[in-house]
Amino acid sequence: MKTPQLFITVSCLLLFAAIGLAQQEEQPATPSPEEIARLQALETSFQKSLLENLVRQYWDNQGLNAELLQALGEPAIRAAWGISEEQRRQMDAYGAAAIERINETTSDPVKFRVLINEETGEVTIGMALTDTNVTPEEMQGIAERVTALMMNVTVDAMNSTLTSEQWQKMNESLLANIGEMPIISPNMFAALDLTDAQKQQMEQIKKALEPEFEKTLENWVNGALALIEKEIEAFKKEERTPRPSATELRKELMAKDPEFKRLYEENQSKGKAFSTKFKIEMFDVLTDEQWARLQELIDNPPEHAVAFRKHLKKQQGETEESEASKANEKPGMWIPGPGAWQPGDSVIPEQYRQERNTRSRFPRGEN
Repeated sequence: MKTPQLFITVSCLLLFAAIGLAQQEEQPATPSPEEIARLQALETSFQKSLLENLVRQYWDNQGLNAELLQALGEPAIRAAWGISEEQRRQMDAYGAAAIERINETTSDPVKFRVLINEETGEVTIGMALTDTNVTPEEMQGIAERVTALMMNVTVDAMNSTLTSEQWQKMNESLLANIGEMPIISPNMFAALDLTDAQKQQMEQIKKALEPEFEKTLENWVNGALALIEKEIEAFKKEERTPRPSATELRKELMAKDPEFKRLYEENQSKGKAFSTKFKIEMFDVLTDEQWARLQELIDNPPEHAVAFRKHLKKQQGETEESEASKANEKPGMWIPGPGAWQPGDSVIPEQYRQERNTRSRFPRGEN
């Protein structure tokens, strides 16, 4: 019998955009129920570790924001950030070459397949587990190494291609939409030109909140896995050719499945509750000038940040009609589902904004 494989298709430089659609390839012989259960345990262990390590790398300032990576797949967002199609092709080529090198050097039972669309030039990476005689614990280690390898490829490709002005626009877009992010990191404040002393202060705050972060991460990942399972079920029933991408499928589920949308909103709120507490402590590190700049980005975002916000809203299943119905709301306000984090707390809690603005009118010592 042919060795079973777990196969995940991901886009180059957008490693985690399609993470929910890991699936077993069809086999010439039907595996036993025991073998199926074992493979499913491996898949779950791998997915959980992959998600956890993605967020941990970003939290530790060693990776990139998942929402930003996903947005890079949208031509309109790339245009808003001033990223040309030639730059996209350069990043794809850089990433594809790096993946080939990884394939030649890794000893893990993971092999990458680099496929290039001749018409568009876009790169797709397939990741196959060629030896499933591993334990769930071993899969966790493999996931950790794969995450680090792929994120390093992504960061290197972007650093080799993008200008400082383009990075600034992306960082501003993230900061202007900080209320939309389930998990934030100190590096999200890069657009404000932090001093080394401020970076050290933020690192100390992060270290103090590490236990609470780990608890939040565990809860958030468990919720994300439940959503992934629903996506996999929908994907297996899909009969359209070609099949929708992971992003397209999630949008459809958000629009058509009220239970899926409720679970998604509740899971987002798990991260936002912690992020609100964390970012308030980050805000206290900012100078008055940086604080004023942050408020300006949130309240009056530049066009590229508005384009990114629209992308995030679509990812959350919001339509143009629902956006229009909320036209008079405070910019960036998040409307939660039942039991979720409260409106207004997702950007800058109003009580904190008033207190900080009052404090900023009076002289104070340096941070």
